[in-house]
Amino acid sequence: MQANRVARGTRRTIALLTGAILLAAGLAVSAEATTASAVTGNDFQPGNIISNVVMFNKSTMTAASIEAFLVTKGGTCASGHTCIKNYHQDTTDYVVPTTKVGGAFKYTQGVCSTYKGAKNQSAAQIIFEVAQVCGVNPQAIIVTLQKEQGLITGTAPTSLTYRKAMGYGCPDTASCNQDFYGFFKQVYWGARAMIRPVSNYKPLVKSAIHYSPNVKCGTRSITVTNKATSNLYTYTPYTPNKAALSNLSGSGDGCSSYGNRNFWRYFNSWFGSTVIPQPDIAFVQADFQDALGRSPSSTDEYNQGKYLLAKPSRSDFAAKIFRSSEYRKKWIAAQYLSILKRPATSADVTARLGQLVSGKLLQDNLTVALLGSSEFYTKVAGGTPSSFITTLYEYALGREPSVTNVTTWVARLAKSTRAKIAASIWNSTENDGRLATAMYATYLARPAALTEQAYMGNYIAQHGYFATLDHVIGSSEYFRGATNRFPVTGQ
Repeated sequence: MQANRVARGTRRTIALLTGAILLAAGLAVSAEATTASAVTGNDFQPGNIISNVVMFNKSTMTAASIEAFLVTKGGTCASGHTCIKNYHQDTTDYVVPTTKVGGAFKYTQGVCSTYKGAKNQSAAQIIFEVAQVCGVNPQAIIVTLQKEQGLITGTAPTSLTYRKAMGYGCPDTASCNQDFYGFFKQVYWGARAMIRPVSNYKPLVKSAIHYSPNVKCGTRSITVTNKATSNLYTYTPYTPNKAALSNLSGSGDGCSSYGNRNFWRYFNSWFGSTVIPQPDIAFVQADFQDALGRSPSSTDEYNQGKYLLAKPSRSDFAAKIFRSSEYRKKWIAAQYLSILKRPATSADVTARLGQLVSGKLLQDNLTVALLGSSEFYTKVAGGTPSSFITTLYEYALGREPSVTNVTTWVARLAKSTRAKIAASIWNSTENDGRLATAMYATYLARPAALTEQAYMGNYIAQHGYFATLDHVIGSSEYFRGATNRFPVTGQ
């Protein structure tokens, strides 16, 4: 047995806890704290213009932050014109009409829920409320208003500009449909189109997409990878050609189109990347399942995916998850049930969580604290020195101690404390090897080789269990496994 190592991994754990204090309320990373990204035409992915988790996250902005954004981006409005930052209108309760044609609904029902109208709503309020009832990123609405009519930065919009604000129902080859006239209807129907259930381009299937309305300009064969991009192409059925991508802020040639290019360009410039790589989303999904026992919400995927875009180490990402309040609460409850054979009370969880957040108790040491407690000694371990040692061996090492083991440890206990004896047995080389083996089986879905067991057991001894867990979750092997568990579906 090795000497008492209660404080092992202390510096690493304290460093992680410093960051964890900022995460004490949970896992969220501010969705509004996105960083604009500089892009070139080479960065444009025609089959993946925007990720589903970006397009369908309605929680990226509040009404107030949209209002502030419109004010920031808007210039001084020309006399006699109403800029979008100053725009207001009355709205009424609205839902997609139930008109039927040939016995079937003309418009698919249930795509967006009912909009609750109000008097004198600002453009920001309308954008926000539509985003909520349709489940669409309000940032996508904002950039569409800009790429269609220049409304966000425009200083002299007219009634015609607002009448076709999102370009919805206004094909390049025909006149606009007056059923969709007006700012509110444009925002509502435009957002609805972004989340439409049926698109013209099936994900993961090659499609011939035109470069421009001029069919003589030809097509490009594109495999659209997700529903969000498919819906964009259904909204604007053209892909930018090389000339358009070579001059991102200007014009290309006679066969260039700019709708999807400008959507992508404005979004990246104003809100950060439109794309969160699918492998990163798979990694988030695997981490949430393995650490929290649940699937991430769409907001979780967006927030954590955005965090990963900043290129932290995957080990640091794992540390964030395993030091979150959500994980700690589950872990505290599991430790109480496993060691003390009873459910943790809410007071137990609150007290232990407070100790972890404050740093009074290191996360690696909760197990030892419970094993060395009076409750464990009297109610679980039988209340005698020999039964205490026997129970510690069974829990920590998965086996009964020999007579010599019992005699030796009982003698040490007489000169020490239960907490120190529990720490010595729990932190033994034998248990470190068992923990390493279990870690491989649980998180890498395979047995550890003897050399791996020895290496990781020593890593646990030097850095602590949770720092080692961060190391395993942050490994390339775990990352590859995550992409196999959660492959691209196109949905």
